[in-house]
Amino acid sequence: MAKVLLIRPFFQSPESMPIYPLGLAYLAAVLRKFEHKVVILDLPLLKIENKHIMRLVNKFKPELIGITALSYYFTEMIELCKFIKGYSIVIGGLHPSVLPELSLNQTNADYLIMGEGEETLIELIEYLDNGGDITKIKGLAYKQNGEITINEQRGLIKNLDEIPFPSWDLLKLELYNPPVIREFNLFFNPDPALPIITSRGCPYKCTYCASTKFWGPSIRYRTIRNVIEEILFNIERYKIKTIEIWDDNFTLNRQRVIDFCKEVIKRNLDISFYLPNGVRIDSLDRALIRLMKHAGFKGIVIAPESGSQKILDNVKKKLDLNIVKDVARVLQEEGILTSAYFILGLPGETNETAYKTIKFGASLPLNGISYFIFTPLPGSELFDLWSKDINLEKINWKFDYFVYHNSKEYTMCDLTFSQLKKFQKLGFISYLLKIKNLRRFLKRLNIHNIKIFFTTELRNLLFLLKRKN
Repeated sequence: MAKVLLIRPFFQSPESMPIYPLGLAYLAAVLRKFEHKVVILDLPLLKIENKHIMRLVNKFKPELIGITALSYYFTEMIELCKFIKGYSIVIGGLHPSVLPELSLNQTNADYLIMGEGEETLIELIEYLDNGGDITKIKGLAYKQNGEITINEQRGLIKNLDEIPFPSWDLLKLELYNPPVIREFNLFFNPDPALPIITSRGCPYKCTYCASTKFWGPSIRYRTIRNVIEEILFNIERYKIKTIEIWDDNFTLNRQRVIDFCKEVIKRNLDISFYLPNGVRIDSLDRALIRLMKHAGFKGIVIAPESGSQKILDNVKKKLDLNIVKDVARVLQEEGILTSAYFILGLPGETNETAYKTIKFGASLPLNGISYFIFTPLPGSELFDLWSKDINLEKINWKFDYFVYHNSKEYTMCDLTFSQLKKFQKLGFISYLLKIKNLRRFLKRLNIHNIKIFFTTELRNLLFLLKRKN
């Protein structure tokens, strides 16, 4: 039996609270299945800075420390690794997975897991406990005598039902509640909630997305029975009332959605469902939306990304904009809270296409809207194009540097970051200037929501001021 410490580094988040560390909860569950002892430290939630980590590490005395990171807090992973002395470290997550050699060099970690970590982590611990041939551990990269070795890639997990349910009991879930249904702008949900994923992967090849590099270019499903069992377990164990389904493409398989909804209705589950990650708009129609409503789906995010068909074609989105308004209208008519994602600054973006996107977003019947500024995410096709003439060793991966470039030199369109920020503000203002949208927006407010809103905005302001300094 090994003692394993799993950590998410401390980072400054503009949100009122970090989202649930689902990946760490899954890894912890697999480790416990093999009778290893596990502790999870979600430092941003606990508000423990990376420099204070050694007191907690020495208290637990783990044989192995696992650290996860996305690109926007990869710098904090580097910082955290520097503060940990005398322990074996393995890193993972999307950023290290797609940039393994660079990540090992910059963190000076001992090991790195590429892609899905459940099987590789168990084999690494077996190797640390009993020895063997480390070169045979698929999906592992490591340093040995100052040299980096990258082993053969591991195949994707075929039977997702074999993965145990996430170990949420290792986290202080009450600190995550009430969760913010972030994508619906001010629609706060005071009921206990948890995220689940019912599938991994996506068959689409949008050039701005890095998901397929990590989860694979096809979609793998859990059985409906297995998903329902997790929901029932979470209701019984954690008394939840809300489920956020974090799939990349929950509605892709129409019959599977129908089967899921019918099972939820049959069992009379008193649960609200939200889809915050965006769904394929062309997979929705009135009959399916009505069934989902009956099963408890309260909020859905659609992701047109742009109001310009030319831009969508540029990034291989494979979406016909003509259907978007009809689907958004049906969602509203059926009583589903609806929000939309748009990305400004995609390749080919001009003043004309940006204005077209703003106008298109404002024309949709929505309860909320979000305009993001394009980020070349490591693992995406556009990142490879963006970075081909850039020395990755010299990139400062901090979120405010990596994402929010202030010059045309680092964008992939004709607009500067400053211009894109103006369009971002204009987009939200244009949305609210539509009386029906403003009514929908205000209708969801109550005293509790207003209090959280102003608290959140104050935190955001302090975060931005600190970042500027």
